[in-house]
Amino acid sequence: FMDAVSVALPTRYHATTLAEFAEALRRVSTATIAYHLFEARLRVGSEDNDFSRWLECELGESELAAGIRKLDPYTYTTEGLRQRLLALVAPRMWAEAH
Repeated sequence: FMDAVSVALPTRYHATTLAEFAEALRRVSTATIAYHLFEARLRVGSEDNDFSRWLECELGESELAAGIRKLDPYTYTTEGLRQRLLALVAPRMWAEAH
């Protein structure tokens, strides 16, 4: 049998807007993305993830949160997840700017 221990360390990135979220997504490690998408489900015991909860609760971005929630993280590499997340965020950032 094997045992695993997860260690979470704070990063220097913090987001309060969609633009800051996108910028942080570009800069954080893929381990950070995995933590917030994969491990979040284990921590909260649901099918949700940290990004969707934050987008919905803090920014009112229900549609974007739902789109991220629908992602199957097992069908992407972690770098692929980063690119897919950015692709989902981009139209909302464009809509905010116009």
